[in-house]
Amino acid sequence: MAPELSRRKTLHLSGAAVLTGLAGCSALSSGARPQIASSLGTTAYTPIIDQQPTPDGGVPAVWGMILAHPDAARKLIDWGALTPADDDSAPGTAFRTFDPGKQFMSVIVGVLPTGAGLMDYHEKGGNPVEDIVDDFTDRSVYQNGRLQYDVTSYQAFPPDPDTPEYHYDYSFTLWRLNGADRPTEITVDYHDA
Repeated sequence: MAPELSRRKTLHLSGAAVLTGLAGCSALSSGARPQIASSLGTTAYTPIIDQQPTPDGGVPAVWGMILAHPDAARKLIDWGALTPADDDSAPGTAFRTFDPGKQFMSVIVGVLPTGAGLMDYHEKGGNPVEDIVDDFTDRSVYQNGRLQYDVTSYQAFPPDPDTPEYHYDYSFTLWRLNGADRPTEITVDYHDA
């Protein structure tokens, strides 16, 4: 597999929903499922990912991508420009130097009003269940050979009047292939709370 991924995007806008796919180059193994190795969320006031949404395109917005190789991550993500806001922590070395033969990374970006954060959203017994979006250990987002995220927003921290009106909420997830081929598509659906 080449270090850089060819891109296949599907954008659907319905209210604030944005769906994005990034194609890989492998067929899916039957039965094997990727497992989460590590997840981390952070916020920033300037965009750090090439072609990610910005407030100019409308707020709120959510966007995602799959990275099969750390070279692709270095090309698309300006790690040096990631200065977390509000004392968040930035992804460590493992996210920047992962083993492409055994791992891949997914990224979700939310363009949100300052003070809001992304939250995992799913229904259980007909009732919505919400979990912080950087911790998916309670349920799998891997479905039918792709990553499927359903997210909404929540009040993460009290807005400071001296901060910008909008910010970027990032969720970085490092996955172990666990005998499976990496997914070739990521879908991120935003639900109004």
